[in-house]
Amino acid sequence: MVGFFGERRQHVEVGPLETANAQVVAQFKDYPGILSYSSVELPDGYWTNMVLHDDPVDREYWRRSTLHAEAARSLSPLHYKTVRIHNFRLIDRVMNHPDVALKRTKYRDDSEEPEWTAVRDMDDPGWDSG
Repeated sequence: MVGFFGERRQHVEVGPLETANAQVVAQFKDYPGILSYSSVELPDGYWTNMVLHDDPVDREYWRRSTLHAEAARSLSPLHYKTVRIHNFRLIDRVMNHPDVALKRTKYRDDSEEPEWTAVRDMDDPGWDSG
């Protein structure tokens, strides 16, 4: 699973971002490993997307989408002050009692120049998740 959480910038024309989002969603048919996609605008100015992939390798195929990569590179910094992208793994089948394990979080803060980025890998032996 991949979870995106972004803090939207105020007073930015959202048309280009919404157009790109519609084009990205239309590409899902070309990536059969995408099982589910949810997108919600939260009332506090945050936006969230959740993508459920059939297999971790499907996420890597999706990352190669030039349309998705271009939107992330060029539109995201214009429309979001901060972004967090979480990579999760389902521990058990959805039909059983699924738990998730947080594997990695990418951070980006475009509220100041230069942008700040970081990656926290939960598989890092130096990371204490508890």
